Amino acid sequence: YTIAEGFKSLRPTYRVLCRSANSLYLKQNSAPTLNVNALPSRNKPYPVHPDPNAPPHTPNNQRPHTHSLCRNCGGPFPHAISCPANGKTCRSCGKNGHFAKVCRSRPQQRPRFVQQIADDPEQDPAYTVVIHSEPQVLNTFSPSSAPLRPSPSCIVNIGGQPIFVLVDSGASANLLDEATYNSITHNTRLSAMLNPPTTKIYSYGSTTPLPLLGSWSTSVRHKSTTVNATFHVTKGNSGNLLSCTTAQQLNLLTLNVNSTMSAQTILHAFPHLFDGIGQVKGKEIKLHISNTVTPKQQPQRRIPFHVRKDVEQELKRLEQLDIIEAVDGPTPWVSPIVVVPKKSGEIRICVDMREANKAIGREKHLMPTLDDLIADLNGASVFSTLDLASGYHQLTLAPESRHITTFSTHVGLRRYKRLMFGINAASEIFQNAIAELLAGLPGCKNISDDIIVYGKDQLEHDLNLQAVLQRLSDYNVRLNKDKCHFSQSQVCFYGHIFSAKGVQADPAKIDSIQQARAPQNVSEVKSLLGLSQYVSRFISDYSTITAPLRALTRTDAEWKWTTDEQTSLNNLKAALTGQNVMSYFDQNKPTEIIVDVNPVGLAALLVQDGKVISYASRALSDVESRYSQTEREMLAVVWGVEHFHLYVYGSHFQIITDHKPLLGIFKTQKPATPRMDRWKLRLMPYNCQQGIPEILKSDNGPPFNGEEFENFANHLGFKHRKITPYWPRANGEAERFMKTIEKAIRAATVEDLLLEGEMSCKYKSLVVEELVSTINCIDSVCNGKEIGRFTKCSTSE
Repeated sequence: YTIAEGFKSLRPTYRVLCRSANSLYLKQNSAPTLNVNALPSRNKPYPVHPDPNAPPHTPNNQRPHTHSLCRNCGGPFPHAISCPANGKTCRSCGKNGHFAKVCRSRPQQRPRFVQQIADDPEQDPAYTVVIHSEPQVLNTFSPSSAPLRPSPSCIVNIGGQPIFVLVDSGASANLLDEATYNSITHNTRLSAMLNPPTTKIYSYGSTTPLPLLGSWSTSVRHKSTTVNATFHVTKGNSGNLLSCTTAQQLNLLTLNVNSTMSAQTILHAFPHLFDGIGQVKGKEIKLHISNTVTPKQQPQRRIPFHVRKDVEQELKRLEQLDIIEAVDGPTPWVSPIVVVPKKSGEIRICVDMREANKAIGREKHLMPTLDDLIADLNGASVFSTLDLASGYHQLTLAPESRHITTFSTHVGLRRYKRLMFGINAASEIFQNAIAELLAGLPGCKNISDDIIVYGKDQLEHDLNLQAVLQRLSDYNVRLNKDKCHFSQSQVCFYGHIFSAKGVQADPAKIDSIQQARAPQNVSEVKSLLGLSQYVSRFISDYSTITAPLRALTRTDAEWKWTTDEQTSLNNLKAALTGQNVMSYFDQNKPTEIIVDVNPVGLAALLVQDGKVISYASRALSDVESRYSQTEREMLAVVWGVEHFHLYVYGSHFQIITDHKPLLGIFKTQKPATPRMDRWKLRLMPYNCQQGIPEILKSDNGPPFNGEEFENFANHLGFKHRKITPYWPRANGEAERFMKTIEKAIRAATVEDLLLEGEMSCKYKSLVVEELVSTINCIDSVCNGKEIGRFTKCSTSE
């Protein structure tokens, strides 16, 4: 059995088999010091062939064998020229002078990295390979503590041949067994030359490298994807393995690594971000102090004896943090302080800067609104919120601006070295400073000292959060660990709850309204309305619901609390019970504005794909409430479009109304009331059921026969047709249309409207200097065609 296993590929004669068996027997049963067929030197080839000039050796009068096989190459012996094994190295034992297929050395035991159990596929092992390469060691493990599942496998094209391989996400090398490699090279007639192995491959838990025959670089194809890869050829027929990298390149494997940045991970990676109060690098705030305002030194406000010790401790803490400093000598500005207790039992020192603020010029910087957040957060599903520790105090005040912050205490004068609360320009300055610090980073937005980081998935969120934290670390900013929240499905930010579903009101604010008692005076009514106004975008018909409450806030109104006011309060609370979630606005989706009106107010809805983006409403004034129904409906259209200007301007959208007469007003050629004509002009900048006509008819006047008007028509894309001369019906229509245009312009002039700002294109037939009209205006009054585009032109005659 051993002879057949070792020489199954050969067809030796009976005598050769006996000789081989004898040699193997002697080798296996000899003493350890016995060296069978020992070589005189490891570097010299086997001296297996006799001298060709010597007579043939025929011991015991035996006849020479004419059909023997060479024990060095396995081919017919004797050779016609020389043995092919001369100078060759055996791939099995490493010795010279013979091939591996006839090697008689004891076969080395190699660690098995593949264990195939065909009977039970649930017992298939995990294929794990570790590559050690000089000078670095690459370790890749795929531990399998759970019950093993069938190993993923597929057929790929290697070297032009379909080969069955196992895909291993934990392997860092591609493996081919010897049988597969020989099959590929034999069928494709490729060169069988292998590159010498330059790396060592170890199976999991083994210290003995796998026996490699060499490495081979070739192309690998799966479906339409082809890549170049290096395969390491191993002895035997233990199977073929595809590494993680090659499998990913062939789109056979996708890794979703759980890289969630938890609070523990962030605290470990950025521990300094949550230590103390930072000082932003490279940013010094200079206040704009007017010299025309007379400095004022206000008298000190006496501090109660029982809190003086707390004040002294707070002053000492601020001095140690380098936030304030003592003042020696005269100072032009002195402000008093107010001590405010905290819930924690500590105190807060507040400086009354009302007099000093009269000399400080305010900076005007853009403050983001909730509408900006709703547009930016569209599609986000993972959120994190960051809170800056003592935000204002992280910005340094310029030395020339510190004197105006001087305040008096019972232990002397102090002044701020950092930006402080109470300065009228502090909020704009701080907002702009943090926005500049975060400029260029995707997926983040700040409102004052609060920062929200978001992403469409966990990976995008983690990348954005990593970039923000690194930027804050680079600028020496510090965060409040207790108020930071990481990798959340929903967060509370800017008084609202943001999640993948959309935005909704903060439950804390809703609870405040739900638990509110009936107001006892006008001041409490105003406070209630101010709180409810903050969540009014989530309440349909808010103005109608709160109309009885708003009536109490009028100057000439008499205070009363009757059934009508109580019903209004109950309806307001009931409207907040549903926890309405508004969807995020998507610029790529079609938009609709639904408008309606009632005797006391206007209402509008911004809708996309049947989902409400925002509610809007307002009350009618006394004059507006006396409008006709059609005028109120038209007013609702104009107000709704202008209210959602940020969302719809520059895009095509639809206006939906339940008042059908409005359609006729837009399409008719008959003049409307001056008020409605003015409202039509206000709708000109918007792309909603008005626009450039396909065909424009005019008379045969000189303004329409010039090259300038022809170029104008070609530029806007409409066809110009002239009416038949001396045809009263056609000419009368054109003349009547000019009266309509004149009326629209007169109506705009009465309202002191800038025609150049209201119109989007000048009409060439108008020769009045500095007047502007538009093709949009012409057709919206006359034909009501759909807008194609807006182009502004000029006229000079």
